[in-house]
Amino acid sequence: MTHLDPRHMQAVHARIAQLQSPEMSQRLEGKVERINARIPGASRGNLIEQAFRSSSNAKRLMWLRKEADITQKAAEPESACRAGCSHCCHINVLVPEPEARVIAKEIGLHAPAQPDPRNILITGDYASDEGMAKFQREKETRHMSHFGQPCPFLLNNQCSIYSFRPMVCRQQISLDDDELLCRLVDGESIPVPYLNQQISQAAQLILWGPQTRLADIRDWFPNGLSD
Repeated sequence: MTHLDPRHMQAVHARIAQLQSPEMSQRLEGKVERINARIPGASRGNLIEQAFRSSSNAKRLMWLRKEADITQKAAEPESACRAGCSHCCHINVLVPEPEARVIAKEIGLHAPAQPDPRNILITGDYASDEGMAKFQREKETRHMSHFGQPCPFLLNNQCSIYSFRPMVCRQQISLDDDELLCRLVDGESIPVPYLNQQISQAAQLILWGPQTRLADIRDWFPNGLSD
C-alpha cells in the first residue's frame, strides 16, 4: 500500500474519468462479449448445477472452482491480472466457513481457526440483485480492517496455496489495461472495473445456505500454513 501521492492520484482520477466515457464503456462491453464467446455454450451453468447436485462441500467446491477457472482462462487476454501482481492480496478476502474447512484439509490443517465473532458476517437472502447489493455493502463496511494487510498465504508476491485459493480470489478479474487502479492507496477507495460475476456469486451464497458464517481469510488462517 502506498501513501497519498498527488501525481499518482491525478493519474487515477484521469483513468476513472476515461472508464466512464461512452467509448471506454463500449470497449469494456466488447471485452465481456469476447470473454463470453470463449466459454463453451452453457458450460458455466452446467458446472454450477453439478455443484448443487453434489453431496459434500468438497465436491461442491470442486465444481464451483471449475466454473471460476474456465471464466478466468477466458478472461486472460482481456485482463490486467498477471502473475506476481499482488495488490488484491492486500484487501479483504471473505471466505464462507464450508470453503474454509475444505481449504484447511487441502493444505494439511486440522481445521480453520475460530474468527472473532465481531468479524463474522452471516449470509442472508442475497440471491436477488437487491440482496447482492446489500451483501457488497456489508462486505465493504465490516471488513475494511484488513485493508492493506497481506494475505497470510502470500509469499514473495505469489500465492502459496494457488491451487486451493478461495473462490473470491478466482473471481477477482480486472478488465482494465494495467494495474493502476488496483494499487492500494492509504485512505482511498478506488473503483476497479472487475468482471461482473454476480450470478455465480449469488449461486454460491445459496449453495452454502442462509445462515453460513463468513470471515476474512486472515481470521480463518491467521498463521497461514502453520497450525
